[in-house]
Amino acid sequence: MLYIQGAGVYTELHLKDGSTAIHNKTLEHLQQLLPPHYDRIHKSYLVSMNEAREIEIEPGSKYSLRLNNEECVPIGRTRYKDLKAKWFS
Repeated sequence: MLYIQGAGVYTELHLKDGSTAIHNKTLEHLQQLLPPHYDRIHKSYLVSMNEAREIEIEPGSKYSLRLNNEECVPIGRTRYKDLKAKWFS
C-alpha cells in the first residue's frame, strides 16, 4: 500500500498496482493498526514512508511528498517540520 486518503468515514487505500480500494475505517483507526513506517503527513493522508523519495517545496509554503512511483501527496504545513526531522535528517 502506497498511501491512504481520508474520505469522510471511509478511507481510500491507494495500492502499489495503481488500484484503489475503499475501507470502512477512519484514518485515525487505521493509523493505530498500521506498522510504524506509516506516518500521518496531512490531516487526510497516511503514507508508507518506505515508498517516500523526497519532500518538494512549492510556492506559497506548500509541501508535497514525492513517492517512488512519481506520485505526489500533500504534506500539511503543521506536519512538515516533524516529518522532515523524523524521516529526512
